[in-house]
Amino acid sequence: MIPKLPTFRILTTAMLVVACTLDAAEALPPLELRNWKGEEVVRLDAFAGKIVVLDFFAHWCVPCLPTSQALEKEVRAHYWESGGNPQGIPVEVVGINIDQSLPARTQFYIRKSGLAHVLDDKDGTLLKALGGKGIPFIAIVDGRKATPENQDWQLVSASTGFNGSDQVRTIIDGIGGQSRSIPDLPARGNPWPTVFFEKGQSQLLEASVETLQSAAVDLLDTSFRYRRSIQGGDIDLSFTRTVIDIAYQPPPAPYAYSVESPLSRSERMTSYQAGFQETGVDSILLNASGGVYDGYADFRSVWIDERFRQINNTSLQYSNADPSGWNLATGARWEYLPTTGFAQFDLVYQFVVVSPGYEWQIGKGLVRGIDELETWAASLGFENVLTPQIRTLHQFSAIDTTARENRYSYQASMNYAAGEHWVWRPVFGLTKEDPNFTSTSFGLTIEYELDQDWALSLSGRHYDDTGEIEDVAVISSAAPPMDAFQVGAGIRWTGTDRAFRLQAGKYRTRYDEPGIGQVKYYHLYQDRDWLYIECSFSLNF
Repeated sequence: MIPKLPTFRILTTAMLVVACTLDAAEALPPLELRNWKGEEVVRLDAFAGKIVVLDFFAHWCVPCLPTSQALEKEVRAHYWESGGNPQGIPVEVVGINIDQSLPARTQFYIRKSGLAHVLDDKDGTLLKALGGKGIPFIAIVDGRKATPENQDWQLVSASTGFNGSDQVRTIIDGIGGQSRSIPDLPARGNPWPTVFFEKGQSQLLEASVETLQSAAVDLLDTSFRYRRSIQGGDIDLSFTRTVIDIAYQPPPAPYAYSVESPLSRSERMTSYQAGFQETGVDSILLNASGGVYDGYADFRSVWIDERFRQINNTSLQYSNADPSGWNLATGARWEYLPTTGFAQFDLVYQFVVVSPGYEWQIGKGLVRGIDELETWAASLGFENVLTPQIRTLHQFSAIDTTARENRYSYQASMNYAAGEHWVWRPVFGLTKEDPNFTSTSFGLTIEYELDQDWALSLSGRHYDDTGEIEDVAVISSAAPPMDAFQVGAGIRWTGTDRAFRLQAGKYRTRYDEPGIGQVKYYHLYQDRDWLYIECSFSLNF
C-alpha cells in the first residue's frame, strides 16, 4: 500500500484499582441529590431497606462505561433475579454522574450503560465526602436499618476503580450475615483458560472493509476482530485479508531501453494477530501480542518485485520471492493519575522476508540483495484527561531496521469537546532519520453529533517527506520526495450494543521528478488521485 498518513490508536482498556475496603461499616453522610436532568431532589431513604451500590461516573471517563455495564448486568440484574443477597436483602445500583457539562454525552452514556437510576453529584461533593479521588468510584452502602425517620445508613466499602463484579458481589453477600466483617477480597486475575468461558463477560465483534483505488492500483482490506473481556484482562484476536491489484507499466520513453512488458498482477496477503492484556500490580496493565502474515504487505513491493522478475528471471542466480513475516510485542500501561493520566510503553520485534533487490556486478554476475529484515521498535506514550472536554495523547518512538539508521518519531493528538454537539480532533506528526529524511503531517477531524445515535464528520490531512533513503550507488527504488493530501466525510451510528461507520474521500499523492537512479521506477512514483472508502460494523454482547 502507499504510505498512509499517520493515525493514532488510542488504547482504551479498563484501569486497575486502588481498593480501600472498610473493615467496619461507617456512618454515611446525609445524601440529597438531584435526579438526572430533573429538578426532583432524591434522598437516600428512597432506597431504605436495601443494599445500595453507588457507581460514580462521567461521560469522558474511559473505564467507567464497562464498569457501569458490568454493575448493571452482573450485580443489579443478578440480585433482582435471585431476590436479593443470600440473606434476602434487596440490592440496588445507582449511577452518580459527576459531570454536568455535556448533557447529550451523559445521556448517551446512560443509555449505553443501561443504568436504571442516575443522580447528579454536582461538583463531586458526595464523591469527595466519601474519600473518592478518581473514577470509577464504587461505594457499597448498607441500608437495612434505615427508615425515613432513622437515617441509619452504613458505608461498608469504598474503592477507586473496578476489579470485577465478583469482588462487589463477595462484599454484598457478606452483608447481613452472622459477622459484620467483610470477607477477604479475591485475588486479582485468574488463569485465563478457566475464566474465558464464564458467562456475563463483555465481548466485541468487529468487521471492516477498506478500499483504496487509482487508475493503476486497487487495494482492498477486509478484517475481522474479536475481543473478549475476562476477569483480570482482555483477549484480542484479529484476521486481515489484503488484495493488491496493479496494472504494471515499465518506464516510458525516453527510458525505452527497459525490457519489461506491461501486465496486470494480483496478489493476496493474509495476516493473523492475537493479543492478551492482564492487570498486573497497583495501577499497571500488562499486554502481550504476536502475529504472522504471508504475502506482499504493500503494492510498492509487488511493483518492484515484478520489475526484477521480468529483467532477471532468465538468470540462474534469480529466485522468486516468497514474502512473509511475524512479530512479537509486549508492553505496560501505567495509570499514574487515577482515571486521568496514563503512560504506555511498548516494545516490538518484527522479522520479515521481503522481495530482494538484484544488481549486476563485474565478475560476480547477478547479486541478490538483502531479503531478511529485522526491526526493533520502542514507543512511549502519555494520555491525559486535562479537563472533561480535553484529552491529549503524546507518543514518542524509535525504530531500528536492518541496514538503516535509527528512525525517530513524535506524534500528538487531542480530543476536544468544543460544545454540546461538536468534537475537534487535531493531529500532528514528525519523523526524522539520518542522513536526510524528514516527514511531517497535520490533520483535523471535526465531528458533529446530530443526536444520541448519529454523528457526521469532516476530515483533512496533509503529509510531506523528503524522500526515502536507500544506500545504493547507481539504481535506487527509493521514493523521491512526496506531498500528499487527504480529505473526506463520514457518518457514524452508535446504538446500545452496536455501531456502524462509513467514511469516503479523496487521497492525492504528488512526487518530485525521479532522480537519475530512480527513472526505472517512473511509473511507480507518478502522481495519483485515489478514492478511498472505509466501512465498519461492531457488535458488543
